[in-house]
Amino acid sequence: MSKSAVLVQENTRQHQRVNVGLRGVIRIPNGGIAQINTINMSESGILAKVLDKTAPKPNTAIYMQLQGIISNEGNTANNPIYKMQVVHQHDDTVGLAFI
Repeated sequence: MSKSAVLVQENTRQHQRVNVGLRGVIRIPNGGIAQINTINMSESGILAKVLDKTAPKPNTAIYMQLQGIISNEGNTANNPIYKMQVVHQHDDTVGLAFI
């Protein structure tokens, strides 16, 4: 594949990614709760590193909560919980899509 073809593929993302490092947790069905650190975020999802458990496999529906996210009510006392789906997994890193 030519370098120009690779650049075109990299620039075809629907949503721009932003590097953001936040701590959080995910609830994995039948797997308990795992701590995560986000790597980057976009309007459609999050790339995160799973810290203390085996990363969930693709197509797994999970619930995620991040520290420092402001709720619709304008406070961080009750951080929102987001339903997400694992879209890819490599070692301890997961790509999560909002659903």
